[in-house]
Amino acid sequence: MKAAARLAPRLSSVGAFRPVARAAVAGPSSLRFASTDAAAAASSAAASPATPGLPTNLAFEDLTSARAQVRLSLLSRGEVLHRLPSDPYEPIAHPLSSLASPTPTAPEPVAPNGIPRAVALPAEVFGRPLRKDILHRNVVWYLSTLRQGTQHTKTRATVAYSGKKIQPQKGTGRARVGDRSSGTRRGGAPIFPLHNRDHAQDLPRKVRELGLRTALSSKLAGGLLRVVENLNEAEWKGTNAARRALADDRETLRFGPSKDVSILFIHSPFKPADEVNEFWRVVRNIPGVELLPTDEVVAYDVLKYRWVVLEAGAVDALSGSGLEFEFEPEVEELELGGDAVAEQAEVKA
Repeated sequence: MKAAARLAPRLSSVGAFRPVARAAVAGPSSLRFASTDAAAAASSAAASPATPGLPTNLAFEDLTSARAQVRLSLLSRGEVLHRLPSDPYEPIAHPLSSLASPTPTAPEPVAPNGIPRAVALPAEVFGRPLRKDILHRNVVWYLSTLRQGTQHTKTRATVAYSGKKIQPQKGTGRARVGDRSSGTRRGGAPIFPLHNRDHAQDLPRKVRELGLRTALSSKLAGGLLRVVENLNEAEWKGTNAARRALADDRETLRFGPSKDVSILFIHSPFKPADEVNEFWRVVRNIPGVELLPTDEVVAYDVLKYRWVVLEAGAVDALSGSGLEFEFEPEVEELELGGDAVAEQAEVKA
């Protein structure tokens, strides 16, 4: 109470609070296509006729450039060629494309019999829902394996100083010190020196496979995946011919402008080596083009490149035991029954 009594005269001597007239400063607006600047917007709004129901410091932006960006982003999305089946477990029919065609991103011309050719993409590989968490884990895992970790600095044992004590421990009246290699002295060793280490992280095999499936499914859903019968069907003679066949100013006809080409070609691991070398010879000098077999491709590679071109043999390899969890033979025999097992034994005999 005494402290409160001493404070009362001081509080009473303070002048009464008076509201100060200040200019209204508009904060961030919740409108999507409007900006509210404090000074410039308010002056421009005051010059224009006021709209009933809107504050005077509200100004609208011109959306011409925004519409152009939206139109460009829509054009950058590939054309979806496949149709999802009614049953989510049925294969996805995807029409074949041809690298020998003037429009390699479009379906190949209809055969003389009038029946277009298509490939059946398994839904368990190409029909996965988008999982950003799985893709993020795969990207972080792959980038961690690329880190070198070769940093190395000298320690107190390897720095070029002697281990002799600078001065005696007692008798000088000064602070006690050790040798000249101490980290607190000029030219001494670092306090926490860096050593070689491995930055690679571990990721379960099933998560890696799920990441590859999710990445391929996202490319298919975005219309950026194409399937060809054979990568060597175009028979390009050199790099210039391959660049002219793959790049174009119109992204709807080919794989985009030559300066922005980004294509990942995936082939089967059983493709003959001479055919792989011949195709890689003509495309290896094109910036933004990569060739990988199915047993080396990871989710990061699929996400890194804009277009993904699969060979028919690569689809078979991705649909096989490399990415599919099959029943073991003994489990399959247990599910059949006694009579069926006996019949199979007679057939094998």
